[in-house]
Amino acid sequence: MSEKSRFVSRFSILIISIFILLPVILITLKYTIWGYSYKKILPKTSYDVSVQMNANSYGEALYIKTFVPMSDSRQSIYNEVLNSPGFTHEVVSNEFGRESKWYIANADGAYHIDYSFSFMGKALQFNIDTMLRPEANIPPGLSTYLESTENIQINHPVIEQIYQEKINPFDKTIDILHAIMDYTYSMKSKPFKGLTDAVTAAKLNEASCNGKSRLFVALARKAGIPARLVGG
Repeated sequence: MSEKSRFVSRFSILIISIFILLPVILITLKYTIWGYSYKKILPKTSYDVSVQMNANSYGEALYIKTFVPMSDSRQSIYNEVLNSPGFTHEVVSNEFGRESKWYIANADGAYHIDYSFSFMGKALQFNIDTMLRPEANIPPGLSTYLESTENIQINHPVIEQIYQEKINPFDKTIDILHAIMDYTYSMKSKPFKGLTDAVTAAKLNEASCNGKSRLFVALARKAGIPARLVGG
């Protein structure tokens, strides 16, 4: 082999080695020194959600509203598609989120609403101090989340009985929350038309997600833990 051929061969090997080693070095630096996470290169899962609503009216005004999701630091909402023939429609943003409203002044017959969107979320974990206990002195801004309401009846005898049976008031906060979660999660799941309050959910021992949520909040408030409903 001539000197020129040997030089070309060595040069080719050098170039190939650089192309192989450079990505390896960069990846090593990213994950050992620059703080990159392997999770960043994993494929992300998105979900397609479709909601159908049906309503009937007989010559009266028809008004439908519900919360719809919004993009924030925890989730991205995209590809929203709405089909609601005959309705006047608007989306209003308020302190609780995005509220979608449909309206017909003189509705007569059957009506249908199709709503769909794509969703990509990011998990957010909250760590509760395992030594934390419910406090007697709650800041004024949170005291409203300890009150009894029409649908979260913390002073009702049924709620009081469940509280006595399921919860040890001397436990730490995290243990109380686990006890409430275990109880409400073990209840049968059943969709209901309309609103299910905390007492009704407890009496039937079955409820939709909304009914279980109100019962969860009622028991948490009973234990002195500020709690509220979140929807959307």
